[in-house]
Amino acid sequence: MRTTSPAEYALMALMPPALRPACWALWAALRTGDDLIDSTEGDAAERAARLSDWTAALDADIRRGTSDDPVRLAVVDTVLRWGLDPEGIFSSFDTVREDAAGRRLETWADWSAWVRSTNLSWAEQCRTLLDRAGVAMPLRWEQVEGFSHFLDGMYLTDTLVDLPGDLARGDLLVPIAELARFDVDPDDVLDRRWTPELRALVGELTGRARDWLDQPRLTAGLHPVPAILLRTTTGLFHARLRAVERSGAALLRRTPRVSPVARWRVLAPARARAAVAWRLVPISAPPRAAGAAVRPEGSEPAGPDGQPHGVETAARPGRGGARPVLPPKPHPSG
Repeated sequence: MRTTSPAEYALMALMPPALRPACWALWAALRTGDDLIDSTEGDAAERAARLSDWTAALDADIRRGTSDDPVRLAVVDTVLRWGLDPEGIFSSFDTVREDAAGRRLETWADWSAWVRSTNLSWAEQCRTLLDRAGVAMPLRWEQVEGFSHFLDGMYLTDTLVDLPGDLARGDLLVPIAELARFDVDPDDVLDRRWTPELRALVGELTGRARDWLDQPRLTAGLHPVPAILLRTTTGLFHARLRAVERSGAALLRRTPRVSPVARWRVLAPARARAAVAWRLVPISAPPRAAGAAVRPEGSEPAGPDGQPHGVETAARPGRGGARPVLPPKPHPSG
């Protein structure tokens, strides 16, 4: 994650240390699904089949409580240790699999529905992790739409930042109606022609992303660290949008980057405040009975601090309600 998703990696590092590996594992799984579909190897059917195989393997791994694949093992450990329902993860994979053949989004409503079906489960899993750790992150009814728009703002920012890579694959993930509203010819964008109409469209999209990200009411009544996390996410994604705006025509050919100094200005004070807050608030680790995934033979289980921990595995349902097969516990003398 440090390599492929540095912004998300840094933001998840604001979580308490016990939860960081779980957040990273869930994100890595979703990123793996995206990478399998976005690969240039094979046609759409072959890429979709590879994701189906990986998803089926994850389902089987959850049932048996271990895996030989490092990302799947991390997900298995997270699901079993924290008692998560993996169905949301699989639902996201179902949506991503449909992207293999390309996706045409007509309106913002279509776009938002697609984004939420892909990303909402990860956000919900992170909220569940906080709840399991004793840090309630309630979402009042009047905040639901704001939270959904916040996630839309994150993904629209990602869409702009990832534009060069998407165009290289022939993908243009902007609603057709929005292109038409600004008289932007999709072929101009796909051919990387920077026109006045496209410049105006990018300005509109960066403004829309900012509006969606700015949801100050979401932090009302929250535990201090989730509030810090939301505000820091907003600040960091604003910095990414400024990098998009500075790119100009280069946006079509080169991924915009936030400078290390700009990143430090956002993250350094947030890390300091989060560290103080976590020291003041006790975090409940999952009970030993909740268990962890069984490591493949020859690997050493370790907690987030690098120290070995127990590997008891609790029976958690896999997809379809099946429960993993548990290995016998070793005799105390052994």
